Amino acid sequence: MKLNLKDYLYVENHIPEKICNEIVEDLKESKFVEHTWGGTNIKKDDELSVCVDYTGSNSLEDRVWQVIQNYMNFIKTPWYSGWHGFTPVRFNKYAKDTTMAEHCDHIHSIFDGSIKGIPVLSVVGLLNDNYEGGNFVMFEDYKVSLKQGDVLVFPSNFLYPHKVTSVKKGTRYSFVSWVW
Repeated sequence: MKLNLKDYLYVENHIPEKICNEIVEDLKESKFVEHTWGGTNIKKDDELSVCVDYTGSNSLEDRVWQVIQNYMNFIKTPWYSGWHGFTPVRFNKYAKDTTMAEHCDHIHSIFDGSIKGIPVLSVVGLLNDNYEGGNFVMFEDYKVSLKQGDVLVFPSNFLYPHKVTSVKKGTRYSFVSWVW
């Protein structure tokens, strides 16, 4: 059994550059709104925006599914060998001087409809890397180096706090999904 929390972080470069670039171009024409926390109207200053009307072709779902399967093979635990599904990807946009505050992904509000459960894994994908700042940081000071096309998977619980630092130049585009 792996005892170091970092042993459960998994990064795989799985989204081809062409697909990432196409999605970013589509997102530039999409509508984004301010991010809120936990299905509430709680907003924090200088935070990212989330996409609410992505109309481009979403070729990510099969790739996200494969990365989740690869993660399951990576952790190789006899007591956790399956999952039931994952949420549709949500696209995030970090303009200059925006962040995401430190938090953990024990989210209940995304499962209030026909899907019931709580997330057990978080999936974060990076669609571009032509910006400065915007680092994905876990455990207060551990920078997870991500490049375009990388997908990060990690447990969705209080042991995995994370944030995105302020974007200093350019715009950072990413996506998230949660596994139950």
